[in-house]
Amino acid sequence: LFIVFEVARSLSVLFGKMIIYRDLFSGDELCSDTFPMKLVNDVVFEFTGKHVVRKLGEVTLEGANPSAEEFDEGTEEQMESGIDIVLNHQLMEMPMYQDIKIFKDWIKEYMKKLVEKMKSDGESEESISKFKKNMQEYVTSLLKKDRFKELQFFSGPGENAAEGQLAIVEYRQVSDTEQPIVMLIKQGLVVEKCMNISKKNDFDSMLLKQLIAHASLDIVDELAAEQSHMMIKQVEKYNEWNISAFVTASGVRFLMLHTAKNDEGIKNFFIEIYEMYIKLAMNPFHRIGEKIESPAFHKRAQLYGKKYLLS
Repeated sequence: LFIVFEVARSLSVLFGKMIIYRDLFSGDELCSDTFPMKLVNDVVFEFTGKHVVRKLGEVTLEGANPSAEEFDEGTEEQMESGIDIVLNHQLMEMPMYQDIKIFKDWIKEYMKKLVEKMKSDGESEESISKFKKNMQEYVTSLLKKDRFKELQFFSGPGENAAEGQLAIVEYRQVSDTEQPIVMLIKQGLVVEKCMNISKKNDFDSMLLKQLIAHASLDIVDELAAEQSHMMIKQVEKYNEWNISAFVTASGVRFLMLHTAKNDEGIKNFFIEIYEMYIKLAMNPFHRIGEKIESPAFHKRAQLYGKKYLLS
């Protein structure tokens, strides 16, 4: 478990548990429970996404005016657009499966492999029969002519993606807005719990901030006064919590509470977070002292946490 605070401007990132859905055969990350989702007929997860246009690697401040931020005819920054689920999980579009014959051949082979896996895992005949029946209903509904021609198909980004399932996308009217629904076969997924940002109640948040302030803020201020360059240092230990500080040459101070020691991972994580922070601080819509409440920032921070701190 790890908690990060930016002392100077009240940036707080709190990590808790989330669920990642990985492909059973390829191991690719296909989606997460951070998107609205529901289970249909015990065989298909439907995740509701949205179409987005954003700068590559951009973190957008909550409440900012996108048109005002993006309007810059002289900019050379690259843009990306598409379904947020697809972009976030780097799914690859596979237009070949819009050929109904190719899709039928694929689903037949995939179902065979999936059933064999269920048998080897000790699933009961009753459970497998129910799965086959429900899947038959699902596939039959997909193959309706007027529906199938509107579907899009995506695979995972990994080198073994061909071994896994297809993410099937269908646009539907949701609350008077057309939104992309990403469909994934439940039995072809592996559930993985990992770290994610989660909201804590005010009391918990207050206690954590008091712990940070009283345990190490004075020490961090001394370090900042003594140094004129970027530095990272473990400054304190409080029960099971290690407290590390990252102080920049400009005096911006970050603190991290962590239970496991991983010096190189902590260093790389702080550097990535600071680069994101600089982009936000330079945003004309950001006011000094204002909390950073961007879901995109939280999402990217969580990904960096997984990359550097959970290995």
